[in-house]
Amino acid sequence: MRKVIYVISLFALLFAFSMEVDASNRKKKKEKKNKEQVEELTPYQKLFKDKKVTTVKGLMTVHQVDKKVYVEFPLRLLEKDMLLASTIDKITDNGEGSVGEFVGGGFTLRFIRRDSVIQARMAVETDFLPVAPSNSSKDPAIEKALEQSSLPGVFGTYKIEAWTPDSSAVVIELTPLFTKHSIYTNPFPPYAPNAMFGFIGRRHKLQENRTHLKGIKAYDSNIVVKCEQGYDVDYLGFFGGYLAQDVKISVISNKILMLLPEEPMMPRLSDSRIGVNYVMNNDFTSPMKGLERVYYTSRWRIQPSDPEAYKRGELVEPTKPIVFYMDTIMPQAWKKYIKAGLEEWNGAFEKIGFKNVIEVRDFPKDDPDFDPLNIEYSVIRYVPVNWFMAMNHRVVDPRTGEILSMSICIPDNFIGGLYGERVLSTMNADPSVRRAKLTEEQLGEMIRLEMASTMGFNLGLIYNCAASAVYPVDSLRSASFTQKYGLSPSVMDIVPSNYIAQPGDVEKGVRMTNKGIGEYDEYAIKWLYKPIEGARTPQDEKVTLDRWIKESRNNPNCRYRLFEYYGAFDPSVFLSDLGDDQIKAFEYFLQNMKGALAHFYEWYKEDDRDMSKRAGIYEGLCSNLGGNQLVQLSNFIGGIRMIEANADEDVKKYEMLPKEEQRKMVHYLLNFSKDLSWLEDLDLIRQMGPGRGSMVDAMHSTVFGLLYSKMGRLKLCEAKFANAYTSNELLKDIYQFVWEGTLKNRTLTKEEMKLQTSYLAMALKNSTLGESAATLQASGDRLFTTNRLAWNTSLKNEIRMKGNSPIHKNRFEMESPVREVGAYWLPWWIRVSDYPTSHEFYAMVLQVQDLLKKASVKSSGETKQHYDYLLYKIKKSLEKK
Repeated sequence: MRKVIYVISLFALLFAFSMEVDASNRKKKKEKKNKEQVEELTPYQKLFKDKKVTTVKGLMTVHQVDKKVYVEFPLRLLEKDMLLASTIDKITDNGEGSVGEFVGGGFTLRFIRRDSVIQARMAVETDFLPVAPSNSSKDPAIEKALEQSSLPGVFGTYKIEAWTPDSSAVVIELTPLFTKHSIYTNPFPPYAPNAMFGFIGRRHKLQENRTHLKGIKAYDSNIVVKCEQGYDVDYLGFFGGYLAQDVKISVISNKILMLLPEEPMMPRLSDSRIGVNYVMNNDFTSPMKGLERVYYTSRWRIQPSDPEAYKRGELVEPTKPIVFYMDTIMPQAWKKYIKAGLEEWNGAFEKIGFKNVIEVRDFPKDDPDFDPLNIEYSVIRYVPVNWFMAMNHRVVDPRTGEILSMSICIPDNFIGGLYGERVLSTMNADPSVRRAKLTEEQLGEMIRLEMASTMGFNLGLIYNCAASAVYPVDSLRSASFTQKYGLSPSVMDIVPSNYIAQPGDVEKGVRMTNKGIGEYDEYAIKWLYKPIEGARTPQDEKVTLDRWIKESRNNPNCRYRLFEYYGAFDPSVFLSDLGDDQIKAFEYFLQNMKGALAHFYEWYKEDDRDMSKRAGIYEGLCSNLGGNQLVQLSNFIGGIRMIEANADEDVKKYEMLPKEEQRKMVHYLLNFSKDLSWLEDLDLIRQMGPGRGSMVDAMHSTVFGLLYSKMGRLKLCEAKFANAYTSNELLKDIYQFVWEGTLKNRTLTKEEMKLQTSYLAMALKNSTLGESAATLQASGDRLFTTNRLAWNTSLKNEIRMKGNSPIHKNRFEMESPVREVGAYWLPWWIRVSDYPTSHEFYAMVLQVQDLLKKASVKSSGETKQHYDYLLYKIKKSLEKK
């Protein structure tokens, strides 16, 4: 018994000890396990543990951790083409950029993995090689050679911080990509009101201590990093020197990384014989041809939603319509006219089998996913800035030219420019505009037309500067004609209001404004968007596209000419002109201008106690005369008609205007300048304020400046064409006209004295007598300067054109949207500076000096004083060292 008790006691003791040991072991194991759990946190977990993290998911998962941005970059997106772009959310000064504005066109990046880093590589982007060459030939040897010689440059390198738990993505910090400043990530648009489109230089200096993150977003096709950046901005004048330094500007911008379409749209080859925008690429089309520069049209991806119904000729909707969302703060009175202008192009699409292609909607009120700053949406924004023209900004796939999205910014003073144009052009013919404000219907009609033109650019068209010169001048005074056809067969010209119409025409039903999109516009939409059955490559479409253009040659309403930026050689290519007979059109314009000058003071006295409005109207009328009408007439002198044509077309590409036609225009301009007293009512001018210069003198300078500016092109014609009107003949014709009274030894009138003074002033300038002895030729700005009248109006037109058409990167870049696509270089590459003229102006001065010496002896009174003064000025110029 005692033995049994001993055994039981021993067993109990051993069990208790084992339990204690086991408990101790379990505790040690648990502590070890907990320790192992701490040690086994993954790099992904460590990256975000115990930190304040904001996370959004979309194309990629994005984390904001304090002042850094981490992106989970999916492996499937490596080697894919992406676009880095920027939009403005808020800004200190709207003159530096508008809210909602896309800045530039973005640039292409491709992310690749190299060991433990991800590299953002940038396709080579220069004027000569905008993107890496493509290989449509599919030749394997060429493919390998391209891969070796077109390696994208490294834009940034980012360490792989971690892998995602499912190993489908790597985590990298992309803060520098979104916050650092470079020419590619500059958040300010190059064309902005403060830049005056290149006349004022801007230097933006990022201050990193005033830069911080504001938030992150993610969408299906892009991610967004919002950041505020502080800049010190320097403003430089056109001829150098600072206008202002270190101006403090802050901009909150959305930096957007967007996936380009994984299935690129089949591009369409561009052509210089029709007005379409483009992107430039380089391509190996075949081993025999080598590398070729190719131009693809810029257009939306418009494809039939029901291909079979489309083939049967039924109207079908596109697979993806073009939808614009309009700002809720847009003035309510403007909205329906903006919508009507944009959607008017649906009529052109219906002619090629598509319906409901363009739609304008208000910003959605009940859609939490809608964000107007999402680059996926095309938007129309209202911009509170004192600017007079709508601004367009688009995002384009640089590989194919596909337009991905678009923003239209409409400034606060948009209607001011429309009001001014309508009033200045038609006040004499249309009594209804003789008021401080246009009616809503009149203003709405102007908005609709402007928006129709704007939408044309958004569809991929560019200016057709020959359109408004197509219709017969007298037809523009016909009610039946203008009601049916408007003023121009295209809205893609700058079509002015009807300055041809005369008093009484309005009452007969003559239109004062253009009607809308016309025959050329419909033809251009067909050429740009109509699907070509059976085509599988851009080259497959060439025969059909070429045929459509050749067929259009038989229709004058489909005539197309490129705009000549720096002095039109072709007199039919001009902004803000009307009709096919420039002299007849000018005569109608002149009658209206004289009527307006005689009565505008009374017509516009309402709400103009300080005379500022009427002073502006007076300046505007004279500016239209000197800056538009006279410039257009002068383009006949040395004029060359030009037609974009291929070598297989029986079309003259260049044709000089007949000699007698040019001489007739010289005499017409000289006779016009003979009596300009009607330009100045001295009592009226005094009431508008002191210090106003003589408009007659300004107009004389304009006429002579325009005539002298044609010297170079006349010499070009002498060298290239037979029986040309020569520069010597021009100078002789001017001399005989200006000095007629002196040659006949009669007393001069005041007008003749003014003409002779202007003549000599321009001759002295262009002779270089006022320059140093080393200056042997007048500079271009002297030879081609007219005066402020011509400059102001031509600049306004050029700004208006460039604001609508993203053709140039800066104001003086001599690049064309389709410069080399067609048969020849564009007109602004025709050099006239190679033909010296200063020696001829010097001979003119000596000839005038001899004439005045003889005339002074025979004259008396004020005429003699006039001659002696001119002789004195010549003498001082000749003596200048």
